[in-house]
Amino acid sequence: MSSKDLNKRLKRIPQQERSIVRFESVVAATLKLLSERSYEAISMREIAREADMPIASVYQYFPTKLSIVHEIWSRYTNEVYEHLSAELIAIQSGDDTDIGVLIDGMVDLMVLAQREQQAFIEVWACVAAAPELRELNTQDTIRTAELIADTMGKLGPRKPTAEEIDVFQSISIIMCESAGATTKLAMTLPEPLRGQTVRQLKQSLQWIYEGAVRKLDEAVPG
Repeated sequence: MSSKDLNKRLKRIPQQERSIVRFESVVAATLKLLSERSYEAISMREIAREADMPIASVYQYFPTKLSIVHEIWSRYTNEVYEHLSAELIAIQSGDDTDIGVLIDGMVDLMVLAQREQQAFIEVWACVAAAPELRELNTQDTIRTAELIADTMGKLGPRKPTAEEIDVFQSISIIMCESAGATTKLAMTLPEPLRGQTVRQLKQSLQWIYEGAVRKLDEAVPG
């Protein structure tokens, strides 16, 4: 199933208030169950029971468990993207252009979202196992990386060359994937190891950026 097919089969979009309440109840019930058990261990019938509605009502909006996970994943990625966009705009318009501000903001957003919802650990496992969701996740990574790369280009003292823009895009993809994978792991670790891992992630991402920029500066004729 392609990502296009998945989007077509996701759900019936609720319009009336009562339908919206039911829709949200299904999402909330699924998150609760995923925080307690694995994706494979829960059924649509259990989700309906947890949401206190007939299973036929659940199927009106979500034809499969995977479509519910897609809805949860979409909310998370869109929230991170919107918050990151706002932070990057603030960085570009402010006096502080330290790349560390950008990196800290990106990592903190990921950590906060996953800390507030324990079910995300199981959601990510489901995304990794489903080809159609992996495709969508890759597209989202590229979208976020392009946003970060654009900001990197604007933080420098001069307009970046075409080569530098390509490097910024590659670095941004590495940063997004490294941040995503490491924060997911960190949420499963005990303290103080969790905090140490997050702090080291921020430092490592800054080293990656600074090292690449240094190489680019050395390549520019003096």
